[in-house]
Amino acid sequence: MVAKANDNEAAKQSVAEELRSLMARKQVTGRELARRLGQSDHRWVTNRMNGKTSVAAEDIPLLAAGLGMTPQELGRALVDQLPEVELDD
Repeated sequence: MVAKANDNEAAKQSVAEELRSLMARKQVTGRELARRLGQSDHRWVTNRMNGKTSVAAEDIPLLAAGLGMTPQELGRALVDQLPEVELDD
């Protein structure tokens, strides 16, 4: 069984969309979040916001702290947005 490549892209975009939504609700810009995280280059955040870079498991505690959330809260919010994946037999 193999997941389709476009499923991975859909998942990445869904997670990025939820990250942007959480940031908007908390009124935090990409630059502000990067500043809070100690990232000198805001592209680290921007690439995750636009789905260019996947949000990795190790990113979640850092992003959560910057958003004033627990890693569990952020992880659940992001996972809840993942689309179902169909596997080929």
